[in-house]
Amino acid sequence: MSWRERLRCLMAKPDETGNPKTNRLLETVITRLDTIITQNNDLIALQRSEAERETAMAIDLSELVTEVEETKGTAASAVVLINGLSDKVDELIAGSNDPVVQAQLTELKTALAASRGELANAVATNPVP
Repeated sequence: MSWRERLRCLMAKPDETGNPKTNRLLETVITRLDTIITQNNDLIALQRSEAERETAMAIDLSELVTEVEETKGTAASAVVLINGLSDKVDELIAGSNDPVVQAQLTELKTALAASRGELANAVATNPVP
């Protein structure tokens, strides 16, 4: 027997005081519980769809790894890697609805840009023949 059925059975029996307010109170409780259950189910569905979307957005770095391996020279490979990671971070930022995650990814993108700049400066000051 579900909780709704149990409450309705209780409502069918008059309470000791014969107070009709009890039945109204139980109806209010049932209505509110139904609302809570519906909202909970909606949240569960939202979490599932978010998890499915995150799975679909999972980073496929295989193309980036292949491109880095095909690029000759350490500096050039590093630039390709940093640019590729930066592009993947952009995709993750665009696909996220969570402002905290977006902020963290933006910080990562800034750090990648700084690394790219440092690498470019190092290559410029120490060219390899």
